[in-house]
Amino acid sequence: ISVAIGAIVIIPHYRQAPENPWPTPVDDGFLVYQELSKECFAMVGESAGGNLGLALMHRAKSSGTPFPKAIALLSPWCDLNKSGYGLVDNDGRDPVLTKQHLDFAAKCYGKENNLAKSVCFYYWLSKLFFG
Repeated sequence: ISVAIGAIVIIPHYRQAPENPWPTPVDDGFLVYQELSKECFAMVGESAGGNLGLALMHRAKSSGTPFPKAIALLSPWCDLNKSGYGLVDNDGRDPVLTKQHLDFAAKCYGKENNLAKSVCFYYWLSKLFFG
């Protein structure tokens, strides 16, 4: 993508789960986001990176930080509470993203915070409420 549009790519280092569960990745990512928001920028995120992009956009809206000029989310992991029927209907079609794997990944991301029962967790990570 960057070659096609002549863009500079910034791949930030941020602390990740399971060693650093939520909200640490979002906190780290938002520090980078705030610096980037001082200039014209765009974001791309795939899978969990798409989830991080959405979480950063939500935090930006909450704090009044400017949005990027564009954001591309490639198969974003939006439903960490695994409530959608598509997860069950499509289980087994992807050799990596099985329901079992996503259950495990969500637990690692939440870790001791027991975010599986947290309304705040779902609000930040699973629901697309920007209004």
